[in-house]
Amino acid sequence: EGARLTGRATGVVATSNVQHATPAAFSSHWHDRNNYNEIAEQQVYQGMDVVLSGGAQYFLPKETAGGKREDKENLVDVIKAKGYSYVTDRYSMSSVHSGKIWGAFAPDAMAYDVDRADLARLEPSLDEMTSKAIELLSSSPNGKKSGFFLFVEGSKTDWAAHANDPAGVVSELLAFDKAVGSALEFARKDKNTLVVVVSDHGTGGLSIGTQEDKNYSSTDDDSVVGPMRKVKKSAEGLDALLKGDPTPDRIKSVIATEWGIDDFSANELQAIVDLAAAKKPTMPATVPALSRRARLGWTTTGHTGADVFLFAYGPGHPKGLVENTGVAKSMAGAMNVSFDKLNKRLFVDAVNAFTS
Repeated sequence: EGARLTGRATGVVATSNVQHATPAAFSSHWHDRNNYNEIAEQQVYQGMDVVLSGGAQYFLPKETAGGKREDKENLVDVIKAKGYSYVTDRYSMSSVHSGKIWGAFAPDAMAYDVDRADLARLEPSLDEMTSKAIELLSSSPNGKKSGFFLFVEGSKTDWAAHANDPAGVVSELLAFDKAVGSALEFARKDKNTLVVVVSDHGTGGLSIGTQEDKNYSSTDDDSVVGPMRKVKKSAEGLDALLKGDPTPDRIKSVIATEWGIDDFSANELQAIVDLAAAKKPTMPATVPALSRRARLGWTTTGHTGADVFLFAYGPGHPKGLVENTGVAKSMAGAMNVSFDKLNKRLFVDAVNAFTS
């Protein structure tokens, strides 16, 4: 809002549904993070220039196939009426070279990057969305005149860590790293762009080496990294492949092909078979099997309390040990935005809106 009110172009990119917690926090005001319908409506009327993410079902009324809205409002029609190019796949996104764009590439969250080629080939990668957002924002009238603010989230790194899924964590971090590379490439050429890379918290407590691995100190690197090199799908991708035929032979075949594991113990295999037979996600049984073979440890399926990494590049970039709110103040300072003045303006505007 501060960027928009100071004449800058604005954009949001995420691999979750765009109404999810962090993209919602940058683009809406609501006390319940789970009220995706309310958040979606606020986002549509927020005036952003670029939105690329998932969450299409929260723009459509329940009367429409796949819709989730109970107020019968078709926000896709509103998006189009506001002059956006509304796109739903990577090819239509790539064909847009000017103007405002709204991409809704999945009903809810987008696929894990490692799964896209086989299970969601029409979805763009995080890097493709980031590059397109930078292209459009930097070339827009406001972008050329005053610059732009772009939020990008590699959303499902956190989700994979909650599931203790090393396949998802590694693939999502690599996909995010590529997107950061594109942002840095632009910033180095532009010479006046601040890039900040940070997370809101750690998740999962991932460690290389486990208490079970008694030979950890003498273990070579490849015995840790080697099992991960064989991975071709996330745990979520495995479940998608197993639907419809969760027989023991099918399970063994899929996991051998997609994860390179062909030495399941009887107990490991039975745990997967039982979950599949009950039509439940097999993650609780598959991800420990991969973690054990890659000698990866986890402390929790929740969040962790350690300090997170902060990477920054560009003029006035934050560095050192920074309190979390200090990151926001650095970004606001780069745009010469005062939070106090912004809050007063937004509060007054909101009061006038309700009383007029």
